[in-house]
Amino acid sequence: MKQTFSEVDLPPTFALATPGGQALAGTSPSLELRRVDGQVFAIRLRLTLTWADWQAVEAGGWLGLPDAEPGPTFGGALRPDTEVVIEACPTPEARMLLALAGDTDAEVSAWLAETPLGAELRRTRDWRLAVAKQQVGGVMAGFRTRHGR
Repeated sequence: MKQTFSEVDLPPTFALATPGGQALAGTSPSLELRRVDGQVFAIRLRLTLTWADWQAVEAGGWLGLPDAEPGPTFGGALRPDTEVVIEACPTPEARMLLALAGDTDAEVSAWLAETPLGAELRRTRDWRLAVAKQQVGGVMAGFRTRHGR
């Protein structure tokens, strides 16, 4: 069984639609893909949010936050007025569609970022927050949810 990991940048204009129709757009959007024997096994979306956007995520309960109790791996409070790097995993249904989207990283990222079918997965309800972290001194600190296990 051969495992490979790769990260592919998404277009800078990439955004997730919120339930109210607003765009949750951050900076440095990327996908991390883990493959086992060439098949997509796990996917993570990484996005850097402003503090105001992070507060909107919390207030709206987006990215599965109401049921995303903190996990045991690490914990910590986030600092106000500091960018928040999030990592989110697709829901099982979304993961299945992404796994079938293409054979290469470029095909998967283009399908998610640019196609009408991919637009169906560019919604906060199709992703679950796994990690929220910030740069604190020389380390990243934050918390991981049960979705990040």
